[in-house]
Amino acid sequence: MKVFISYRRQDSMYIAADLQRELIRRLGKGNVFLDIDNIPLGAKFVDHIRKCIGQATDVLVLIGPHWRPELLSDEGDFVRLELLVAEELNLRIVPVLHSNQPIPAPSQLPDEFTWLSGRNAYMIGAPPDDRAHIERLGDLLVGLAAADASGADASDAEASFDGAGLDLSSRDPDHGWQKMAQRSTRQRDLDFISASPHTLAARGALRRIFGGNQS
Repeated sequence: MKVFISYRRQDSMYIAADLQRELIRRLGKGNVFLDIDNIPLGAKFVDHIRKCIGQATDVLVLIGPHWRPELLSDEGDFVRLELLVAEELNLRIVPVLHSNQPIPAPSQLPDEFTWLSGRNAYMIGAPPDDRAHIERLGDLLVGLAAADASGADASDAEASFDGAGLDLSSRDPDHGWQKMAQRSTRQRDLDFISASPHTLAARGALRRIFGGNQS
């Protein structure tokens, strides 16, 4: 597993740094990309971002209160570039929410990014819970990496995350997305893996994290 962390500096710099440290501890430095640490001197930023995302298997999109989804309409926006390349390459894209920020509703996103609202999200809580939530996200990603290594169809896994756990029955197209964002952190953690066809391979990781039997 190689993870690319997408974020806006004015929105998620400290969360991104904490998450990077946790993932390096688990996956190794060469398997985690964060722009401020990994871009060689003199390198063209856009070209290097494309190269790194091309080597990744997973993209974590950090979204807080200053993420500003309207900026995705700007063709010079680097987060826009990161998401477009990740989607084009059909990578596993996981929105990681923090500071009580709900996932953007489809109506808040440019048309070419409404798919982001259909990705099952993970919530990092406020201090002092944030540290435990970052560690739990690391556990979940390691569980998914183990499941991927078992040889399950990666395309099926990717499809299973689209819209997982969302209430799509409301006539209000934004209602389901906001409702998902209000669900408990633990339930979202369970959905993150249980919605995947990798469930059998990842169930052992869930038992280690939460204890008890997972059905």
